[in-house]
Amino acid sequence: MLIIDGTIGSDISAFLARLNEETLSCEIVLYEKWLAEQTLHLRKSLSDNSNSARPECFFVFKKMYRRMRNKKNIKKNLFYIASFDTFYYVTLRKTLRTSGGNNHFSSFRISSNSDNNPQGVIYMRVMPEIALRRLESCSAKASKDKGPSNLTLEYIQQVYQQKNEQFIENKNNPTELQNLPVLVLNGNIDFQTDFSQFYSHLFYIKKFLLQIQERQEIALGIYKEKVHRRCC
Repeated sequence: MLIIDGTIGSDISAFLARLNEETLSCEIVLYEKWLAEQTLHLRKSLSDNSNSARPECFFVFKKMYRRMRNKKNIKKNLFYIASFDTFYYVTLRKTLRTSGGNNHFSSFRISSNSDNNPQGVIYMRVMPEIALRRLESCSAKASKDKGPSNLTLEYIQQVYQQKNEQFIENKNNPTELQNLPVLVLNGNIDFQTDFSQFYSHLFYIKKFLLQIQERQEIALGIYKEKVHRRCC
């Protein structure tokens, strides 16, 4: 399984819908969907292992959420809320791992959800300035009921930086995604208007899958002799 995510303006949902029309050897899942499933699994494990641990855990996050909401800088507050789901999952997992001495967590064990073990990450980046132009273009075409987009360039830049830190620099990245190979796609050219760009992305994704498969075979001690073509 591969995880896919992108910055604002990358239109990952539409890109994944196009990918699902192609024949690929691996399932590709949106990062938000994977994270929600992992968080639900972790909370279920917590509930099954120790009911007394739940109030303490969620009191910590309630206090953290209040602190974010009370921030004076609203733009930074929006940035924190945007990355809240990832921070929630990472902090919850870290809290449970490092609280072994606490009576509430002494009997707790994190069970792994083996069905959701990702093998790599696809990350599509769009420069903030280009993303803002796309949003403005979409807002101009949208109906009056939806209204214009209220996202600012500063907010888009903050999300762009947060995504780069997570997927490129491995900061605040879930444990399951750390040290995984990452395929970075250039989303500056709109794949919905330029079909060649979509098939260029598809080519690199298939190549990425082959590289992951070769790495796994080498780890298992499987060696496949490559066929060399004669020059004449």
